[in-house]
Order: sequence, then structure tokens, then C-alpha cells
Amino acid sequence: MRITRIILAAAVMAVISFSASSCGSRTDKELKAVVLDMCKYIPDHGLKEDAGENLTQSYFKAYSGALNSIPENDGMIGDEEFLYYFVSGQDGEPEFKVKSVKQKGDSLIAKITLQDNTLHTVKLVKDGGRYLLDDFDDTKQQCLDFIKSHRDYSGEWAEKTAERIVAAFTREGEGYKVCIGWREEGLAQYEIWEMTAVQDGEGGLAYDDGSYKIRRYERQGDKEYKEETIYTEGKGTFRLNEEGELVWTDGNDAEQGETVFIKANFSTE
Repeated sequence: MRITRIILAAAVMAVISFSASSCGSRTDKELKAVVLDMCKYIPDHGLKEDAGENLTQSYFKAYSGALNSIPENDGMIGDEEFLYYFVSGQDGEPEFKVKSVKQKGDSLIAKITLQDNTLHTVKLVKDGGRYLLDDFDDTKQQCLDFIKSHRDYSGEWAEKTAERIVAAFTREGEGYKVCIGWREEGLAQYEIWEMTAVQDGEGGLAYDDGSYKIRRYERQGDKEYKEETIYTEGKGTFRLNEEGELVWTDGNDAEQGETVFIKANFSTE
């Protein structure tokens, strides 16, 4: 009886070991198939069709934001060239081969090759029950760095929640003259912030000459007003988040917190 139990236990362990090995092999094959399928969405000469559904939001916004940040350069290609050649330069269409894939939590890190045998890294992240392309050879960070160094803040930005407050950026030397105030006309009171913002060396803008004024009118429609200066020499920063939104941090008003603006185009209204 004891020998029978030992034989049965050994048989069960063998089945479990075989099943685990078989499942592991099958899982690896399936994951490689997932990676291979997602490789066709690697950005190259622009975003592929359905990219918005197959890239993570952060990767999609980083690449599209970089494309939108390319400066006008009379048709000459500048340092934005990397955006167009992630996998180009091959003979014909890229041919991807998945060499290995490792699962780390909700992420897949894969090593792939092209027909020229160059080795590349692909990252997928699980979102909503399926894997989405999240990065290729660290190009997401390259795109974010490109946005920080090339984004032109010029123009009008509207406060994201209600679009009632507008920040107008005008080029001035190496920086921007900024005026922030209410968009509506005919109000009895207006708040106005003015400053000169320059690159802060970390991809954003900073200022230390900010002024905050309140302009009051006796009646609606009046042209004459009384103006009170609340402070001068104010400090603060502007930066772009991963969504390409403008984030204003007013160093003189800690209670206000951050104010988020989106690019506006009031001329089309």
C-alpha cells in the first residue's frame, strides 16, 4: 500500500510538472504572438491607423505631441528626423521577429529584430484587459524631451475647466511676454497677471517679475477704471504635462494650486 501511494504521488507530480512546463511554453508562444502583432503600430513616418486604440495614452500623446512641436524650418529636416525613422531604412516593409519576451507585472518587455538583425526593445502595458504598445527603444522619453525643448508657447491658452481665463503668450527675445486674465467683456472687475517667462533649463518656463492687478469699473461698459496692484516681483512656472497641456504654478498663491490650460483657437468661433 505504501509503495502504491509513492507511485501515485510520483505520477501526480509528473503530471503537474509536465502541465506547468507545457503551459509555460504555450504562454511564452502566445505572448510573443501578442508582441509581434503590436509591432505593426510602432510609429514611423507618423502614427499608424488605429494607433489611438493600440498605443497607451502616454505613448500616443508623447509622439503626437512631438509631431505638433516641430518648428517651421522652410522644409529642412532638423533634429525631429528621429520621429520618422523608428523602423524605416529597411528594404521594403519592416519584418519583425520576437527573440524573447519577459512579463513584469502588467508589462511585457520584448527583444525584437528587423531584417537587418538590429536588436530593439518593445514594451507593452496591459490596459483594459489587453496589451497596448507603450514604448519602443525609449522613444517615448525622446518625444517628451523633444516637446520640452521645441514647444512654441505662442498664442492663447484657455483655462481647461471653463475656458473663461486666457493666458496669452507673445514671443519676446528668448522668452515670452505673458498676460493672464478674464476672457469676458463687460465685467465690473478684472484680475490681470503679467510676467516675462524664460526657459528654466528643465524643459519649462519660469518668471520672477510677475505682477497681479485688479481693475475695477464703476459700471458695465465704462472705459475708465481704477487699478490696484496687489503685488510685483511675483515668481512662478509654466510647464507642459504629458498631454501637452500648459500647467501654471503661481508661487505667490499657494492656495490656488496649479491651473491647467489647453491650447485655444478663438478665431474659429
